[in-house]
Amino acid sequence: MARRMLKAGTLRHPITIQSNTIGRDAYGGLTESWATHFTTRASVNSIGATERQSGDRITADHVYEFIFRVHPSKSVTPQNRISYDSRTFDIETVENFEEKDHIIRLTAVERNL
Repeated sequence: MARRMLKAGTLRHPITIQSNTIGRDAYGGLTESWATHFTTRASVNSIGATERQSGDRITADHVYEFIFRVHPSKSVTPQNRISYDSRTFDIETVENFEEKDHIIRLTAVERNL
C-alpha cells in the first residue's frame, strides 16, 4: 500500500486514540482512567478471531486492523487503546508504514470477556 493508494474515502470510520491516566481519588488512592489523546478517521477491517476456554467459560477475541493518517507530532503505542463505535480495542502492534511518520497501521484486539 503506497501512500498515494490510501484514498480518503477508505478513511470513513471515526476513531479515538486514548491514553491511560493515573490520578488520585478523594481518599488519596490511585485511580485509572482513559483520556482522549486524539481523534482521526480510519479504515477498519476485521482480520480474525480466536476463542479460548477459561474454566467453564468460552471467551472470544476479535482482531482488527486500523489504518489512518497521523501527524508526526502524534504518537501511538501499545499503551494506548482505541475507542470505535462504542467499543474499545487493546492495541497489539503499531507499524509506521514506510517509516515516513504519515500512515499508521496497527492491529488491535476487542476482548469479549
